[in-house]
Amino acid sequence: MSSAHKLYGARQTGSFAPQALFEEIDVPHAVVELDLARGEHRTAAFLAINPLAQVPVLVTPEGDVITESAAIMLHILERFPDSGLIPEPGSAARDQFYRWLLFMAVNVYTADCRVVYAERYTTDPSGADAVKARGVQDMDACFAALDSAIGGSSYTVGDAYSAADIYLFMLMGWHPDPPAVLARHRGLARVRENVLARPVIARLAAAHGFV
Repeated sequence: MSSAHKLYGARQTGSFAPQALFEEIDVPHAVVELDLARGEHRTAAFLAINPLAQVPVLVTPEGDVITESAAIMLHILERFPDSGLIPEPGSAARDQFYRWLLFMAVNVYTADCRVVYAERYTTDPSGADAVKARGVQDMDACFAALDSAIGGSSYTVGDAYSAADIYLFMLMGWHPDPPAVLARHRGLARVRENVLARPVIARLAAAHGFV
């Protein structure tokens, strides 16, 4: 049994957010970077961990397997309650944290999947372009909703930095035209600037190709 968390991921994937969270709170962990182009996520060894052949995957020190980037982040936050990167239990800010983290995971993340993997969302190959176009529209609508909720605040949930901001930063980097999103939405641009000013994020963002 390992004494540290082991995170399986790849560049420009959902592993960015939990990796950044681990590093922000200085928790010992190991990162196993897979080369998706070479099919390393489809090897027998990895399929034994996650039969869906998807990253990220977290293996806890106890050997439990957790998939889905938002679920992994919530595990980390619960495992290390003094991280300071989630609002206090029972607070209105905590409710909004859950609201927007799950909104992003359910809506923005899946919309991006339709943009990147459009052919997987239709049985008609000629319809892939339409699937992708609708995915971009849905991402834009979601970002507009997030920008409205942020308003003049510094971060996703008020003026305190949280794990939700890491997740939002990652998703903004997946849009086909991030500069256009930032030009349209001052709140999102403000959050991105504040998050990118953090040394951990700046280093990982460069490594993952988000800047």
